[in-house]
Order: sequence, then C-alpha cells, then structure tokens
Amino acid sequence: MLKKIDIIKREMLEGKSYAVVAAELDMPRQTIVTITRQKQQIMRQSTKNDDG
Repeated sequence: MLKKIDIIKREMLEGKSYAVVAAELDMPRQTIVTITRQKQQIMRQSTKNDDG
C-alpha cells in the first residue's frame, strides 16, 4: 500500500488527474482523493511542528 501512495504522490506531482491515476493503479478514484488529502494534511502538520 505504501508503494502505491508513493506512486500516487509522484503522479500527482506530474499533474495527472485523479481519474488517470486511479485507472493506472486500478483503484477507486475516491481512494486516490482521500489518500492525497491525508498526505497534504500530514505534510501541513509536520511543517507546523517544525516552526515550533
């Protein structure tokens, strides 16, 4: 699962749409959306923590 998340992250950075990524990974589009949103929240939280 973690490998898929890395792939999703890379594909999204390349500017691919959720639908394209979902089709390539054979996953539901909603799953991709959820994973990317969670990733963004985690990244935001980690930057908040870095600021002190």
